[in-house]
Amino acid sequence: MLELLAIENYRSIKSVTVALERLNVITGANGSGKSNLYRALRLLHDIIREGALSSLAMEGGLRAALHAGKRSRGTPVTLKLGLRTSTASYATDLGMPQSEHPRPLQNFAIDLGIPVISDFPFDPVVKSELVWSSELLRPSTTLVERRGNLVKVRDANFKLVRAEWSVREAESMLATLADPSTAPELYALRESARGWRFLDYLRTDAAAPARLPSPATFTPVLPDDGSRLPAALATVQRVGNARAFHAAIDAAFPGSRVGIEEDASGMARLVMSQPGLARPLDARELSDGTLRMILLATALLSPRMPELLVLNEPEASLHPSLLPTLAGLIRSASEQTQVIVVTHSLPLVEGLRDDANIIELEKEAGSTSIRDQLQFEGPQWVWPKR
Repeated sequence: MLELLAIENYRSIKSVTVALERLNVITGANGSGKSNLYRALRLLHDIIREGALSSLAMEGGLRAALHAGKRSRGTPVTLKLGLRTSTASYATDLGMPQSEHPRPLQNFAIDLGIPVISDFPFDPVVKSELVWSSELLRPSTTLVERRGNLVKVRDANFKLVRAEWSVREAESMLATLADPSTAPELYALRESARGWRFLDYLRTDAAAPARLPSPATFTPVLPDDGSRLPAALATVQRVGNARAFHAAIDAAFPGSRVGIEEDASGMARLVMSQPGLARPLDARELSDGTLRMILLATALLSPRMPELLVLNEPEASLHPSLLPTLAGLIRSASEQTQVIVVTHSLPLVEGLRDDANIIELEKEAGSTSIRDQLQFEGPQWVWPKR
């Protein structure tokens, strides 16, 4: 289970350390930094899972992702991301490529006191990465250490020795780990991250794939865009918790029932029966909010839950009357897996408050912080040195 998330110098987040539990709700006013915390977690996931830093390029490069506050001349450019699980801790420190002889045309970097020689001066490089085995980082608890392009791992005698594989400055050491036996802790961390799931792109527009028929095949996980919804729903109803699904639909839309109609060729389509209507409605006829509720119920009752489920503003397009049902589905999902909900919906927060770890963000002087948590309060975390 993910126990702690640490972020430094990412967008509005100067420095935040968040303790996590089984069910977590991240909330706050618009502009408080909820989306930035979510994006930081997703960026950390991409680095651990894929080992590449390409996600930063999609954000405009490291320059665009750095905290926008004032920085003293000569202070190293750094973006730090870290986490602690029940078995190990991981931290990475990203910065700019440096040299003693900056190129004269790279004025922005020179003005900041960053000597740069790269052809892509704003591409990040990995300055350091560490994996350690306890809450506190000590030489004796370090399992894998990367400084620059040099990686060290523990040998059979538990001595830190140089790894046989090499890394590039612009990629994580997880990208080039080929033999799990050389760094089993690093491999376990990467495999764990591959079990995380982010639900933030369930489409409900008129052309959404969720509105289309699909082959009625075993689909234990609803795709991220909501495609193959009929197959995923058929899986929930046939091998999952069909009773919970029907109860949720009845609570959200009293008297209604959602099911699957399958033709002779094995193609299935979603239909919804409602009181007072002479025929069931096809998925293409459903409102965005109704379809989104069905998508969320299908995903949250999946027979194959991820190790971590992250919901980003799941209340979007939903009528407030549906939020108690959504809260019940989220609570039920948290009995099967760890859940993080990012939301600004007060009714949803209140619906989860009794069972959740509520993390309320606020922004003061341009920096995001956790409300009522002083600078030296919260979970203990020490960043590795470069």
